[in-house]
Amino acid sequence: TDSKTMEKDIQSRRRQQENTEGYPKDRAVRDWKVIMLLRWHR
Repeated sequence: TDSKTMEKDIQSRRRQQENTEGYPKDRAVRDWKVIMLLRWHR
């Protein structure tokens, strides 16, 4: 059971890293693109 719990912990940590590191960057890029488009349309 210890090995399985360790694997679950590693997977959950990897998911947390992906969520914290990946999502904000994508959102920031999307927001930046939207801002640039709005500026160009103005």
